[in-house]
Amino acid sequence: MKWVTGYLLIASLLAGFVLPGCAQPAPPSSPAGPESSSESAPPDETQPSQPPADSGETAAPSAPAADSRMNFRFLISDEVNAITEFDYLNVVISSIGVHRSGEDGGWTELEPILDPDGDDEDGLDLTNLVGENALVIWSGTVDPGEYNHAFIYVYAVAGALAGAEDDETANVKLPGGKLHISKPFTIDDGSVANFVYDITVVRAGQSGQYVLRPQATESGTDQEFTEVGPDEGGKPKDERELDLEVLDGDIAAGESVTLHVTLDGTPLEGVRVWVSGTELDDRTTDEGTVVFTIPVDAVELEIEAKKGNLQGETTIDLTTV
Repeated sequence: MKWVTGYLLIASLLAGFVLPGCAQPAPPSSPAGPESSSESAPPDETQPSQPPADSGETAAPSAPAADSRMNFRFLISDEVNAITEFDYLNVVISSIGVHRSGEDGGWTELEPILDPDGDDEDGLDLTNLVGENALVIWSGTVDPGEYNHAFIYVYAVAGALAGAEDDETANVKLPGGKLHISKPFTIDDGSVANFVYDITVVRAGQSGQYVLRPQATESGTDQEFTEVGPDEGGKPKDERELDLEVLDGDIAAGESVTLHVTLDGTPLEGVRVWVSGTELDDRTTDEGTVVFTIPVDAVELEIEAKKGNLQGETTIDLTTV
């Protein structure tokens, strides 16, 4: 029966390597899917294999101990792409994995803050993290050294497109329930390394589906970012304002005009607009425009625009134009 015993031993060893390239299996309730979405920034090493469940590697603390010094922070940001088409896109990150290179390397698992934006709901809204905006989801102490891989495990994704009905959700896919970036970075004891992990959402052709993907070129410890944190409303603070400009039409009472809404020069879709206190039925298009008629009795035109935690306003004196 030696061959039977040997077969069982090999089978038990293989059981620890179900998902190559990951620090841990995806959360049990996550739906099954294809291989994880990944992106690499050359040059880089071969993706390491997943340590077995009983490898003895332990998760790093979610906060530094009283006698330790913080040397690493993990932040989430969002490259623009199709995020402007969303009213909200909430992502719940259940685990983080970073891999140290070299002979003594291995995976370290980090437990993220479940509600980093402080809105009393698990997850973070990517529409608040566009461009250089970044939100901390873990800070603490990890072993110093050279690292080359970072994973995030996503437990749930929920979003709605701008202008959608209240009960209509967007079809957003995440291959394998995890995102992987191959990019070298260094963690030292004498300083704090801020690793910005950039996620983007893109259209999947003309299918009406959207896909979450990692952005290696916009990720790493060498990225410039604007750190945001939760305010009293549960949304990240953002000092930027929406820019409002009337492009076409005669700016006069009773006339039809076109409003153009941008953020740092980028047109924004799905922006809500109020004219003299009344919200328009339409939101801005993918070109950032919306058409409305100036009230016939208006002597002053007050325009307000809001999208997520971003807002802007302008006032035009109709007696001087």
